[in-house]
Amino acid sequence: MLSVVRRPREGARSSGVVIGGFLAGMMIGPLVFGWIVDHTGGYTPGWISVVPVFAVAMCLSAVVVVKGRRTALRD
Repeated sequence: MLSVVRRPREGARSSGVVIGGFLAGMMIGPLVFGWIVDHTGGYTPGWISVVPVFAVAMCLSAVVVVKGRRTALRD
């Protein structure tokens, strides 16, 4: 996936960003989900809170794709 998103010479830095984001999500996600369940007394609000997170991820992905295409057109 990194070869699609970034140039080959930027692979090391890009893989670091991807791994950092993945590990941060694995660390923060369960803590926030547990906090929501504890404070609401049920799992439904926790699962509903996942929808906006995925929407934000989709928007950020679209920004990366558009920015990458603009950069590729300039080169």
